[in-house]
Amino acid sequence: MTAKTSRWSRLDNAAKIFPSSTSRRDSKVFRFYCQLDRPVEPEHLTLAVEQVLAHFPFYRCTMRKGMFWYFLEEIRKFPRVAQESEPPCAQKAHPDRHDLLLSVSYYRCRINVEMYHALADGTGALDFLKALVCRYLVLCHPQLAGEEPQFDGSLQERMADSFRQHYRGEKMARRGFHLQPAAYHLSGRKLPEDRLQLVEGVASASQVAAAAKARGATVGMYLCAVFQQAIYRQMPASQTKRPVVVSMPINLRNFFDSRTARNFFSVMPLSRNFSQQSGELEDILEQVKEDFRRELEPQRVAQRVEELCRLEYNLFTRMVPLVLKDVVMMYGNKLFNRSVTGAISNLGRVSFPAAFQPYIQRMGAFNSTSRIHLCLCSCGDAMTFGFATPFSGSGVEVARHFFRILREEGVEITVAANRLE
Repeated sequence: MTAKTSRWSRLDNAAKIFPSSTSRRDSKVFRFYCQLDRPVEPEHLTLAVEQVLAHFPFYRCTMRKGMFWYFLEEIRKFPRVAQESEPPCAQKAHPDRHDLLLSVSYYRCRINVEMYHALADGTGALDFLKALVCRYLVLCHPQLAGEEPQFDGSLQERMADSFRQHYRGEKMARRGFHLQPAAYHLSGRKLPEDRLQLVEGVASASQVAAAAKARGATVGMYLCAVFQQAIYRQMPASQTKRPVVVSMPINLRNFFDSRTARNFFSVMPLSRNFSQQSGELEDILEQVKEDFRRELEPQRVAQRVEELCRLEYNLFTRMVPLVLKDVVMMYGNKLFNRSVTGAISNLGRVSFPAAFQPYIQRMGAFNSTSRIHLCLCSCGDAMTFGFATPFSGSGVEVARHFFRILREEGVEITVAANRLE
């Protein structure tokens, strides 16, 4: 790329909603971190960022406005590596500036990567952080050079828009629009300056797996049920008539052949009305299992992708000016938020080659939100539970109940929270 030319790319299907719904209150930014065994060396981290971004050039982008859609434009900047100084998940996409949508920082032994959601989903960002950590450790410990893992897929495959690749344009029975009932929402005092309260728990992954197995469930199902019960325990009795609806992303790479490092996900709702249904963990878990079986049925997932893409490729939709699309998408986002209590993202187990594992203590994640969002992640035997919420009272209470339930289930857990100045 020269100074006179620049590469640009369309936003993928999932990314199109983010520019219209981004605000200081909900920046649509997520943070991934890796905790190492010793303090970070800034010079090596800076060099590692430059080397790894050569394999992820589409992350060196800024947001631009077109006549009909937003788009990403590749720029020559590299993120400036610096000691952490901004609040977690601070806004990256500003309408009046054309900054990078990615940042890298460090604090003591921790490397942080923050990314605007229009660039990638959790899987893509996690692949980038893993590559960055491995490159950094090779620079610090040259004897690891022969152990560094290869990238999954070619550059073209990592840059691919998998929604576009897998959209078939098949005619499907139209489902009527149904306004979802208003879900229970956390309420109370919010933190000043649109900041997030972060609460993190760390437990033994093997203990959590044993607790889930004892309940006859996967770890993901089990922790979704624990999260729903934690919200229920915090709910005022007068609010139980409203359903608790937890939104959970589905990694579409598990259903389609894709190695993209961009967005490729949809979401599924997990709903329970505690005014009509039991609040016991065993009963909640049975419904969660059924929700998983129904929502993750391959034909249903494929149908969801077709529905997501069909509106984007509609000729009338494509010709509507961006200023009108923004209004419609903002309204659609408000309707979605109205029907959701919170979200849970299960990033699964993060693995590194055996030679790298002694230098890595744990991995973790947090996601910006206007409600409450829980991110699950494990590396080695360390499982992290990252809560983010703008509510200083009710949001923190949900986290406390969540950890209390796990302790009741026999899981030992250590809890920490960010200190707000």
